[in-house]
Amino acid sequence: MFGTAGYNNTKEYFDGILASVKSLFSASNTVIGSYMCQGRVSEAVKDKVKNGMLEKYEAIKDKLIEAENHPNEKDIELKLL
Repeated sequence: MFGTAGYNNTKEYFDGILASVKSLFSASNTVIGSYMCQGRVSEAVKDKVKNGMLEKYEAIKDKLIEAENHPNEKDIELKLL
């Protein structure tokens, strides 16, 4: 199972998402591994954050605006270690 999220790049947040998705799988499925990393933050979201239209992200405004696209080579390298 693989996923990305455009913000809140924390293990706890990612683990919660992975657990939620895994709970949707049929009991006949076996998850042999999972990985999640930061995803892409769209330019539309970045623009809304810059213009103060998404107040709930004010605390992480700078991180969202400067976010790189993910997964990138560094994410893949970290997972392989």
